[in-house]
Amino acid sequence: MIDKQQDFLTLTGAARRARSEGYDITYHGLRNLVAAGYISHVPNGSRIYVFYPNVIRFLQKGLTAEQSLDYQLSRARN
Repeated sequence: MIDKQQDFLTLTGAARRARSEGYDITYHGLRNLVAAGYISHVPNGSRIYVFYPNVIRFLQKGLTAEQSLDYQLSRARN
Protein backbone atom coordinates (compact mmCIF):
# COMPACT_ATOMS: atom_id res chain seq x y z
CA MET A 1 0.00 0.00 0.00
CA ILE A 2 1.25 3.47 -0.86
CA ASP A 3 1.62 5.89 2.03
CA LYS A 4 0.66 9.05 0.17
CA GLN A 5 1.79 11.31 3.02
CA GLN A 6 5.39 10.15 2.67
CA ASP A 7 5.32 9.88 -1.12
CA PHE A 8 4.77 13.60 -1.69
CA LEU A 9 8.28 15.02 -1.36
CA THR A 10 10.03 18.28 -2.08
CA LEU A 11 12.43 18.21 -5.01
CA THR A 12 15.36 18.01 -2.61
CA GLY A 13 13.80 15.11 -0.70
CA ALA A 14 12.88 13.27 -3.90
CA ALA A 15 16.40 13.66 -5.30
CA ARG A 16 17.96 12.43 -2.04
CA ARG A 17 15.62 9.45 -1.81
CA ALA A 18 16.18 8.50 -5.46
CA ARG A 19 19.96 8.67 -5.05
CA SER A 20 19.76 6.56 -1.88
CA GLU A 21 17.82 3.95 -3.88
CA GLY A 22 20.48 3.89 -6.61
CA TYR A 23 19.03 6.23 -9.24
CA ASP A 24 21.41 8.74 -10.79
CA ILE A 25 19.46 12.00 -10.52
CA THR A 26 20.39 15.35 -9.03
CA TYR A 27 18.22 18.13 -7.67
CA HIS A 28 18.90 20.23 -10.76
CA GLY A 29 18.13 17.35 -13.10
CA LEU A 30 14.85 16.72 -11.34
CA ARG A 31 14.02 20.41 -11.38
CA ASN A 32 14.65 20.56 -15.14
CA LEU A 33 12.32 17.59 -15.71
CA VAL A 34 9.60 19.28 -13.65
CA ALA A 35 10.12 22.60 -15.48
CA ALA A 36 9.88 20.83 -18.85
CA GLY A 37 6.58 19.27 -17.76
CA TYR A 38 7.69 15.62 -17.77
CA ILE A 39 6.98 15.14 -14.07
CA SER A 40 3.85 16.67 -12.54
CA HIS A 41 4.27 18.81 -9.45
CA VAL A 42 2.38 20.75 -6.81
CA PRO A 43 3.71 24.20 -5.93
CA ASN A 44 3.30 25.29 -2.33
CA GLY A 45 4.79 28.67 -1.59
CA SER A 46 8.46 28.51 -2.48
CA ARG A 47 8.52 24.69 -2.40
CA ILE A 48 7.72 22.28 -5.17
CA TYR A 49 6.31 18.86 -4.28
CA VAL A 50 6.37 15.80 -6.51
CA PHE A 51 4.71 12.41 -6.12
CA TYR A 52 7.68 10.10 -5.69
CA PRO A 53 6.23 7.07 -7.54
CA ASN A 54 5.83 9.32 -10.62
CA VAL A 55 9.51 10.29 -10.39
CA ILE A 56 10.59 6.65 -10.23
CA ARG A 57 8.24 5.67 -13.06
CA PHE A 58 9.77 8.39 -15.23
CA LEU A 59 13.34 7.39 -14.34
CA GLN A 60 12.62 3.74 -15.15
CA LYS A 61 10.66 4.22 -18.37
CA GLY A 62 12.13 7.48 -19.68
CA LEU A 63 10.69 9.66 -22.40
CA THR A 64 8.42 8.50 -25.15
CA ALA A 65 9.48 9.28 -28.70
CA GLU A 66 6.82 12.01 -28.94
CA GLN A 67 7.95 13.69 -25.70
CA SER A 68 11.57 13.61 -26.84
CA LEU A 69 10.75 15.15 -30.21
CA ASP A 70 8.58 17.86 -28.59
CA TYR A 71 11.41 18.70 -26.20
CA GLN A 72 13.98 18.90 -28.99
CA LEU A 73 11.72 21.12 -31.09
CA SER A 74 11.02 23.41 -28.13
CA ARG A 75 14.78 23.91 -27.61
CA ALA A 76 15.65 24.40 -31.31
CA ARG A 77 16.84 27.83 -32.28
CA ASN A 78 15.34 29.50 -35.33
